[in-house]
Amino acid sequence: MSNQVSQNIGNFDSPTESLLDSQALRNFIMMNADADLPALRLKESRRSHDFDLDFALTQISARRKCGRKLAKFIQHADFLFPSDIAFQQATHEEVADFHASLIGPGKRILDMTAGLGIDAMTFAKEGDKVTALEIDSWKCDLLRHNSKVLNLDIEVICCDSVSYLRDETGKDDFDWIYADPARRGSDDKRLHGLADCFPDLTPHISTMLECASGVMIKASPLLDIQQIIRDIPAINRIIAVSWHGECKELLLIIRRISDNKREVTGKCVLQAVNITSNGIESFEATKHKSEENSVIISHFTEKDLEESLINGELWLYEPNASIMKLGCWKDIMERWPELSKADNNTHLFFSPYFIKDFPGRSIKIDRRLTRKESKTLKGRRVTVVSRNFPEEASAIRRRLDLKEGDSEFIYALRTGGTPVMLLGHVVDTNE
Repeated sequence: MSNQVSQNIGNFDSPTESLLDSQALRNFIMMNADADLPALRLKESRRSHDFDLDFALTQISARRKCGRKLAKFIQHADFLFPSDIAFQQATHEEVADFHASLIGPGKRILDMTAGLGIDAMTFAKEGDKVTALEIDSWKCDLLRHNSKVLNLDIEVICCDSVSYLRDETGKDDFDWIYADPARRGSDDKRLHGLADCFPDLTPHISTMLECASGVMIKASPLLDIQQIIRDIPAINRIIAVSWHGECKELLLIIRRISDNKREVTGKCVLQAVNITSNGIESFEATKHKSEENSVIISHFTEKDLEESLINGELWLYEPNASIMKLGCWKDIMERWPELSKADNNTHLFFSPYFIKDFPGRSIKIDRRLTRKESKTLKGRRVTVVSRNFPEEASAIRRRLDLKEGDSEFIYALRTGGTPVMLLGHVVDTNE
């Protein structure tokens, strides 16, 4: 927050009166929604305003950048951002809807790390009673303002969330505790490990379960699944959440079965979720906590490949990003026994049949490409995918002089230990 904002706030009973409820601010944001920001800053810096210019420019910039991510929130003209980076750290609104669906309506929720408050406001919108903690007083002011804009009743408390948790120990005031620890350090570098984030919640899991019957922690998608299970022995479920094919987060779920007792079992449910415009794809697997990644024996061979192409159809399946993250290959093959894995380190699958409900991309293979045949594709619109292959996709695209496409694919992969290139296409699932 700039010095001018601080000075303005000091002249009024609350920042809402001084800054956030300014009609002049709203008019400026609306009138300059499409303006060139550097030129606007230069022009307006010479003028006097009844609002903080930096804050106003931040609103314009943030609204442009998060148009799709927070569309339902910024449709309200009075919705404001505490900083330009706040929306980057916020949960996508569709992912927040998924978080709320896991908890359900009518619950008492403690959000330990509110930030911009997208999750807290989504919980409240779904009918939950929300207490939101935030250590930054300016973010608290903005969350109170935005909650009022959206007509939501949220208790916002400015405090250190771990200290608050200690004061609540044993009270069992909440059904769920939700936390999204900050994954950026003081030098703005990204952090991934649970213990590296702020706050470090790993020493406080038992305390959290004394205050609530369920705990949901949003974590980096780069975390190692087995390391999470070792760090949090009481964990019951790990959900890899993707949005339109991009893995956004890991949700860690810890439940207790009775007062002051953690549910410690020998297994952890792994769930792969992909949120799309057509709904939610979901696949569940059960991983025993002592189980490491096992070697899959049923592999496709080069001979299998040739016979399939000669004698019948061949389909290639690439699991969605969430399944790729969880690595539940054994469960995939148990669910669909007709599948064969391309190779131990090639996480693609083959089948002689089309599988309508496979959670990922389905490609009908037309033929295997020889080096000579591949040269005939010059200038063609083809998407190139490289998996466990000596060449990267970008190098293959340059070598073959291909344009980016959306329905025809080259899959460069290793199957049965042999590098191969396959040409295929997406098929309308209704045909």
